[in-house]
Amino acid sequence: MTTPGVSLFVLALLALTCTSSARPTIYEFVSRFGFPPGIFPDYVTSYTTAPQVNGYTFEIKLREPCYIMYDLYVHLDSKITGYITYGKITIYKGLIGKPDNYIWFQVDEMKLNDDSITYTLAFIKVDLDIEQFEWIPTCGFPIGANHTRSSNLIEF
Repeated sequence: MTTPGVSLFVLALLALTCTSSARPTIYEFVSRFGFPPGIFPDYVTSYTTAPQVNGYTFEIKLREPCYIMYDLYVHLDSKITGYITYGKITIYKGLIGKPDNYIWFQVDEMKLNDDSITYTLAFIKVDLDIEQFEWIPTCGFPIGANHTRSSNLIEF
């Protein structure tokens, strides 16, 4: 026969175990590396990580490919892969950007600065004010888009 105090202790211990093992959202995960939550959109359905020496490789899955408009037009594939360490995300595949009226370039890196995030697209660097990433953006689609990325992508 157990006493009420022991039962409460066991329940509290179980609750603590369940909450401490809860997996963080992708937004909580990237915040551990200094990034604001709006670095990825609300279309994320799942993600996986694998620990490496100084960071994590990751794979993020979205409901479908989509676009986000910061001060840089960004297209996200339905799967994004890369490597994250504190203050830096290296993109392997799945993210392209279109600065101003240029053509689409593969996003190679996102680097956190004091008040901005620098996107590196091949030989172009675009500094985006960090305030653009305070909120988790909603994915959008261009009017008349067929939900596929542009064929004028330049990869290096």
